[in-house]
Amino acid sequence: MNANADYERYDGLGLAGLVKDGSVSAAELLEAAIERVEQRNPAINAVVNRMCDQAKAAIAAGLPSGPFSGVPYLLKDIGALYAGTITTFGSSVFRKFVPDQDTEMVVRLKQAGLVILGKTHTPEFGLSTSSESRLFGATHNPWNLEYSAGGSSGGSAAAIASGMVPAAYATDGGARSVSPPRAAGCSA
Repeated sequence: MNANADYERYDGLGLAGLVKDGSVSAAELLEAAIERVEQRNPAINAVVNRMCDQAKAAIAAGLPSGPFSGVPYLLKDIGALYAGTITTFGSSVFRKFVPDQDTEMVVRLKQAGLVILGKTHTPEFGLSTSSESRLFGATHNPWNLEYSAGGSSGGSAAAIASGMVPAAYATDGGARSVSPPRAAGCSA
């Protein structure tokens, strides 16, 4: 398999399967992802903090054999603290905030074998339905750059939709179920 040419043909599990069977290495997948970020991000503005050195170091140290071992992944720049890496929460107030430890969610993502290569755009404190901030500007929809990518996980959504990575961390702080309650034992 040619990692760069075939990268976008697979989802995260498919790429993990290719790493597991030896068809491609985690380093080759990371290089394919980095190339796409470098090519596509200037127009889209989805990735606001690149962590290529950390990603390469994680691979060199040996990845755990989790279900997503070797798969490139992005973190939303809010709530997902990665030790030694700036987390801004989309706000200039935190533009220099560097946590000294990973959040439990990041620990588990690493244990799953994901290769975290950057942070994605979010509006300030995730408080808008459009990924725009004074700190990083606007994230654009990769299918039509005149449109918004939405929010607050617009950076993650745009990175996936543009083929930079097969998966990325996103959150939903406002949704609720509107389905009517069902009696126990009833089927739809």
